[in-house]
Amino acid sequence: MEKDVQKSYLLPHKTGGRRSETPAFITGREFEVKLSLTSSVKYKNGVGEFNIETLISLFRLMSVLGGLGKRSRRGMGSFEIINPARQTPSDLDEICKLINACVVKKANEMKELYKISPTSDFIQFTDIQKKYDPEDYGMLHRVEIGTNNKTPEKIGWATHDVKNSNNKEEYGATLGDGRPRFASPIIISILPTQKPIVSTLKTVSPNFRKVEMSLQKKLKDQILK
Repeated sequence: MEKDVQKSYLLPHKTGGRRSETPAFITGREFEVKLSLTSSVKYKNGVGEFNIETLISLFRLMSVLGGLGKRSRRGMGSFEIINPARQTPSDLDEICKLINACVVKKANEMKELYKISPTSDFIQFTDIQKKYDPEDYGMLHRVEIGTNNKTPEKIGWATHDVKNSNNKEEYGATLGDGRPRFASPIIISILPTQKPIVSTLKTVSPNFRKVEMSLQKKLKDQILK
């Protein structure tokens, strides 16, 4: 196992000690994940049950919209499921189907809650009446795939370019902060094709801090174009 791990920079766009070294899997290494569930659970207010197939679907979804370990919201820890083959989806249509497969529906709900946009370039949340979207819940709202290859270093530089000394407070309330802890509602991962994929959650900033949505747009524009 030790031969599969090396020191890696959490902040590769920075210099010197500010880059923050940490043990990490070497890029391209293979590892095994075992999924288990002691019993299926029926949904209290929904249709169906959470079973091993649901768990597998969630893991597949995590492999494309997220990652494992630290800085997974900024491209670190991206991974591909290679066995069984082709388990990590890479196009919006397949990803959209997978998201809907993981959503718990209410008893009288028939429509899919996520769909491809009319322009076919992103996945969007469709519940206009907001029955599934309470104000204080960071729900998935949008998924987009970029056009140019990205690395964690390039993603780090994009984040660096958006944040400056004049917008530190707004940046923390909008794109994530350590004090108070606020995980970023913009999640950036890297597909097996090396294209970036950006998931946008509903922004629920802590303690009613000032949110500047233009900062999210600026970051996403740099990643997706």
